[in-house]
Amino acid sequence: MAKKKSTGGEDASGTNAAAATGSAPRPLAAPVAAPAATPARSPLPAQPYVVLARKYRPQTFDDLIGQSAMVQTLTNAFASGRIAQGYMLTGVRGIGKTTTARILARALNYEREATAEHPAAHRPTIDIRIPGRHCAEIMESRHPDVIEMDAASNTGIDNIREIIESARYRPILARHKVFIIDEVHMLSKGAFNALLKTLEEPPDHVKFVFATTEIRKVPVTVLSRCQRFDLRRVDVPELMQHFRNIIGTEGALADDDALALIARAAEGSVRDGLSILDQAIASSATQGSDAHAERASGTHAERASGTHAERASGTHAERASGTHAERASGTTGRSHVTAAAVRSMLGLADRGRILDLLTHLMRGDAKASLDALASLHKDGAEPIQALTDLADAVHVVSRIKATGADGAADVLSAEERRRVGGFAAQLSMPLLARAWQMLLKAIEEAGRAPDQFAAAEMALIRIAYMADLPSPDEVIRALGGASLPAGRGRAVPPQPGAGTQGLVDQGPAIDQAASSATGENPDLAATAERDVGGARLAVDAGLDSIDADLDLERDLGFDDPAESGASAPALAPPIRSFADVVDLAGGRRDAKLKVHLDEHVSLVKFDANAGAIDLFLLPGAPPELAND
Repeated sequence: MAKKKSTGGEDASGTNAAAATGSAPRPLAAPVAAPAATPARSPLPAQPYVVLARKYRPQTFDDLIGQSAMVQTLTNAFASGRIAQGYMLTGVRGIGKTTTARILARALNYEREATAEHPAAHRPTIDIRIPGRHCAEIMESRHPDVIEMDAASNTGIDNIREIIESARYRPILARHKVFIIDEVHMLSKGAFNALLKTLEEPPDHVKFVFATTEIRKVPVTVLSRCQRFDLRRVDVPELMQHFRNIIGTEGALADDDALALIARAAEGSVRDGLSILDQAIASSATQGSDAHAERASGTHAERASGTHAERASGTHAERASGTHAERASGTTGRSHVTAAAVRSMLGLADRGRILDLLTHLMRGDAKASLDALASLHKDGAEPIQALTDLADAVHVVSRIKATGADGAADVLSAEERRRVGGFAAQLSMPLLARAWQMLLKAIEEAGRAPDQFAAAEMALIRIAYMADLPSPDEVIRALGGASLPAGRGRAVPPQPGAGTQGLVDQGPAIDQAASSATGENPDLAATAERDVGGARLAVDAGLDSIDADLDLERDLGFDDPAESGASAPALAPPIRSFADVVDLAGGRRDAKLKVHLDEHVSLVKFDANAGAIDLFLLPGAPPELAND
């Protein structure tokens, strides 16, 4: 068969190679296929991604953050040779219990040959910055003398019996045989009992390290045989600095507000925080990848529409592997984690919008409060999360009011500190305390409600109207300590200087005090003015209910001291019988207690000398009657 004369482009595409082997000629469209050299762009296989929590797992005690007390204790113990036979590590999830156990096993079995820079090490030590003979295997949980067991899946006595049998034999390679039992509180009662003797007097070559999140479920007999270390939650500033270092190592960017949100959401857990940070980096990199894909599908497609010879040329290959690769690895794909992205990812509400919602509530503006909640819900914030953030804001305001401006400096930005400081200066502590209690109740109710958004709206309505009402002490101050009217209803007018007349006389003074207290904040001035007006209305509205209570007391046989002119005795009469107790309740005008003592209890024993009364509660008696 005669050879076809080929062009340079066909030589590059490999068409002649097919003809030289005697195969049939390819169709004309065949040369348009991708060049055969494409797989050579990535000669190495892609490595599996390792999450940040595993990639940056501490390898030495110096890498641990927030556990300085434990590190100092272990350093002194290893230096003096006072190494216990068992250690109990407790703390919340993701705080570093298992990692600390592995580092401890590495320190117990640390061995290093002498080098020109460092001497040999053949004894337990905390200084393990240079990897030793067994370090890699121990940290990867594949050393034959460091046995890790998950007590959550190995709870029975048979599993502990295997450990006891294995403890008799000396280690194969290392100095000590270390048993790491995670989630030790999951062991059965029989398993704990079987472990006691070996734990109390183990062989010299055996060490135990336990880790648990439920320290109260571990028997006291086990705790007394171990040295206990409580790994504390990591503070927000420490977590932020740790995340900042990791962000720099990963080549990404992150705002401080975003890192603060992640640190607060982690709740002191390093692993939780790294998981959120990992997700935030991936979420923020999506925009860069999308933009890069659009450019790649545009500009690159235009170049790909040329002739086959041009595509197969070396110049195009250089462009594909050079400029295109540079753009792919440059700033286009660099992640930038922002606070808005973190809030959207976690379903959190903006702190500034939460403070706006708090402003509407403290003004008593129910409509604006509901609109603010609806806006937060539309942007992805869950109703319970919005109430929780609102309660957190009330707590921060109360803390700053009680301790000063530095009470929450580590969790607030400069703008947030300014706004929260204004709330602390204008709102009273009783109002903040009532708002806190109502929010806690609202969070509980919303969790049980079939419609959480409706429950959250009702809670905001209650808080808004509560903020518009005066507190009891404001009502008392407005009344000026006036005595209540003695007659039924409003039949007997109050005397001059008492009752509502005293309130009218003190009105200008109260208005002046309210205006001076809120002069710096016009937004809250209206609230203070409504509080004073509400106090006047509350006095008039509450007189009828107070008179009704007085009528009930008279129906029960109580005499009104105001009508009879009798004054209370200076000293209570001696109590010699149960009837005296009932009379004492009546003398102190406790109608509810007197009714319960008359109708809902049966006397068992009365000892006047010992001051003891034994009563049998009849049906209808409240359980807390004994405390009254």
